[in-house]
Amino acid sequence: MADISKFFCRFWRRAIALAVVLAVVFAAGYEVLAQPADQPRPAIPPAVPVSVAKAVRQDVPVWLRALGTAQAYNGVTIRARVDGTLMKITVTEGQEVKQGALIA
Repeated sequence: MADISKFFCRFWRRAIALAVVLAVVFAAGYEVLAQPADQPRPAIPPAVPVSVAKAVRQDVPVWLRALGTAQAYNGVTIRARVDGTLMKITVTEGQEVKQGALIA
C-alpha cells in the first residue's frame, strides 16, 4: 500500500510540474505569435537642444526683498552718571578728542 501512495505522490508532482512548464511555454509562444509582423517601429523623438557654458568662479550676490519689521537681538540703555542739563557742548561730531579733554 505504501508503494502505491508513493507512486501517486510522485505522479502528481510530475504532472503539476509538467503542467506549469507547458503553461509557461504556451504563454511565451502566444506573446510572440500574437504581435503582427508588419508593425511599424515607433518614431525616435528628436534630440533636445542643450546649451553649454564654461564654469566661472565668482561671487554671487544674495538679496532678499521682503516686507516686515526688524527687531534687535540685543539692546542697551544709555544713561548719564549724573543728573542735570548740558549747557554747552564744546566738541562737534567727528572731531578727534584726546583723553581727559573737556567735552561738555
